[in-house]
Amino acid sequence: MKIRVNRSRIVLLAAAMLLVGLPPVLGMLTESAVRARAESLREEGRLLVTVEEFDRGWFSSRALLSIEPDPEGDRARQALIGFVEPMRVAAAFKHGPLSVQDGLFFGLSELRARPAVAADGRTIEAPFDFDFRAQSTFGGDVNFVGEIMPFDSASDGFALSFSGGRFRGTLAGEHVQAVVDADALQYTQGGATYSLLGLRGSADAERVSDLVMPGTFRLLIDRLSLDIGEANRRTVFELRALGVESSTALDAAGERLGGAVRVELERLRLAGGTEITGARLNAAAERLGVAALDAYSKAAARAGENGAPLADEVQPAVLRLLAEGPAASIDRLRFAVNGETFEASARAAADPAALPPGGTADIRDPALWMAVLGGRAEAAVAKSLVEQIAIAVAKSQIGGRIMAGESMPDQSIDALARTQAGLAIALLSAQGLIEDAGDVYRTVLQLENGRLTVNGQPLPFGLP
Repeated sequence: MKIRVNRSRIVLLAAAMLLVGLPPVLGMLTESAVRARAESLREEGRLLVTVEEFDRGWFSSRALLSIEPDPEGDRARQALIGFVEPMRVAAAFKHGPLSVQDGLFFGLSELRARPAVAADGRTIEAPFDFDFRAQSTFGGDVNFVGEIMPFDSASDGFALSFSGGRFRGTLAGEHVQAVVDADALQYTQGGATYSLLGLRGSADAERVSDLVMPGTFRLLIDRLSLDIGEANRRTVFELRALGVESSTALDAAGERLGGAVRVELERLRLAGGTEITGARLNAAAERLGVAALDAYSKAAARAGENGAPLADEVQPAVLRLLAEGPAASIDRLRFAVNGETFEASARAAADPAALPPGGTADIRDPALWMAVLGGRAEAAVAKSLVEQIAIAVAKSQIGGRIMAGESMPDQSIDALARTQAGLAIALLSAQGLIEDAGDVYRTVLQLENGRLTVNGQPLPFGLP
């Protein structure tokens, strides 16, 4: 007797078995991935993540994690100890291949993490409330979105207030895309208060090493300030509308890095009434060896760990960088100080052919840099700004010469400083180190074939 089976029913049956059979398998894979990631964070010295509990179910699982800074991590992360409190996090997973937790999703698993809560609903060992969600695809990509809720924290001599922040992005192997924004943060310690308003940032980059991440980065800050005192508060600095954007990329062989950075600043006010406005910087670099940059980073870390002189550790890496023929430029640097302008540009490049053979050069020897580097720098500064700077330098020198217990009237100090500043400017002009160009003083510095000139005049500085 022959039994005929409809092919569509076979397909449906297979799909049903797949949907029923895969969740527990994906649950095991999810637990394995969570434990592996916790272990890798420990080994990298980033965070101490402990999987305290993992309750694996058929279609869903739950985990309880404890997270704290690593006391044996690098110095930057060790600085978090005492500022970032340990916390316990409850994570809930929905296993694939099909989930409808937050809309239809086909993939490995979905995650939602919140601070762990006690039976009475209060958070356990969490300095703030947050909500984090992520989706893991079968291809290994992770899409995530999160929010940190507003909170206030205070203790003796310390206060922190945060209005809340949001972030989202995608992790695909070593490639990361992320966007973050926060409204306001205020941190007070002792008599100092730091305030940050309107933070927005984004990244689209791929990690090649700890130091090299080609891609684009953007940072915007509406206001950043530091105030001192309580009853009589004094503003040390106030920054308005800062924008930073960088873009870097590898060459076709993936061996050299190049890129550009742009910085814009609307206003910076400093204590004493100095105001910097309309600041613009456009800079670029090219032919930076990736392997050499990585070697430099590791050598600098070793020097910090063993206390060896930095130059001794990084010398091989620096010579490798120079052998690539790197170049850097400041295409434009412009700002105004109390309305008086400053403009500059510069370019420098290394000539690998000028390096001594066999890697015998000493990077502490100025003659090496004179021989290998070539470039040109030009600055044009408003005359009144040069005079202000010269007077400030003269006042500082006069103050240093006044013996303890002696005094001089402020009016006399001002007059003497102006006289000395005028003489210094006249001497620099007579020597050709600054050039009178109408409303500005101009200086051109050039290094070529081991010869340094200022406004066309040689300055050997005793070098052969």
